[in-house]
Amino acid sequence: MHYIVFDLEWNQSSTKFRENKRLPFEIIEIGAVKLDEDGQYVDRFQSLVRSVVYQHMHTITENIVHIHQEDLKKARYFTEVMRDFLKFCGEEYMFCTWGNQDVAELERNMDFYGMKPLSTGPLPFYDVQKLYSLYYEDGKSRRSLKTCVETLELEDEAVPFHRAFADAYYTALIFQKVRCAKTLERISFDTYRLPESREKELYWKFDTYAKYISAPFADKHALLNAKRVTAIRCFCCDKPLRRSGKWFSPNGKNYYNLGECSEHGTMRCKIRVCKAGDSQVYAVRTTRALREEEREEFENMRAHASQRQAGKPQHRGK
Repeated sequence: MHYIVFDLEWNQSSTKFRENKRLPFEIIEIGAVKLDEDGQYVDRFQSLVRSVVYQHMHTITENIVHIHQEDLKKARYFTEVMRDFLKFCGEEYMFCTWGNQDVAELERNMDFYGMKPLSTGPLPFYDVQKLYSLYYEDGKSRRSLKTCVETLELEDEAVPFHRAFADAYYTALIFQKVRCAKTLERISFDTYRLPESREKELYWKFDTYAKYISAPFADKHALLNAKRVTAIRCFCCDKPLRRSGKWFSPNGKNYYNLGECSEHGTMRCKIRVCKAGDSQVYAVRTTRALREEEREEFENMRAHASQRQAGKPQHRGK
């Protein structure tokens, strides 16, 4: 198995009026580093991609990455470059990226050109930005690639930032630093492609929490009334939890509850309602142990949500 650490550069419309809704970001460069299962360097990949959708370079993109439209006219089309990239990846590999956007945009571009999808559901990958935070910081903060490179004193004068291969190169160096048993457990899942059915929904247990990703629902009402979404289990022993009350939301997007396990104590449960395409929604539910210092904050959040709900005007029929 190999780790494919990659980065993308993309172009976009200068105005929303001219944006292609199916492809808001058109990939113009792919850069990657291949590492073996021990995290050692194996090979590299770099290629520009010819523009098809956006024939004018966005000013900000051009100023940052220093890629010009004339450069892209000499490049190959996306499908050709992508076939070579997948050949470079090999049979068994795990993507690694800085942040969580590149995998989705790669899949979106492949979809736009009618290429075979990388998966039939959520795609596992390593978000190295998150792994850096887990390894060196609090697991919640997110630093820029350049900041982390400077902090670790990894900067190479021969490899400037803001080109696809350069950013993949630095991401690979950081991945080599943070790669350990603990961080390798923290797989991320890209949800550009959702589970196709209830039977294929994703359940994944991590070291300190569990994650569930649902298939799409017609709307939020249907999602919140699905027992498989709102029923919660202990992430340690998988036994059903006794809920402390109704699910509540402080913002209409994230829903919270507490559950009690007789063996492992109180669990904090969160359902995040996410958009799936233009009209559907899906759920991402996480369950973890409630830390004692969080209890008061949680109850305050519940009380605030209750007051907010009570303050809404009541609609009465005629």
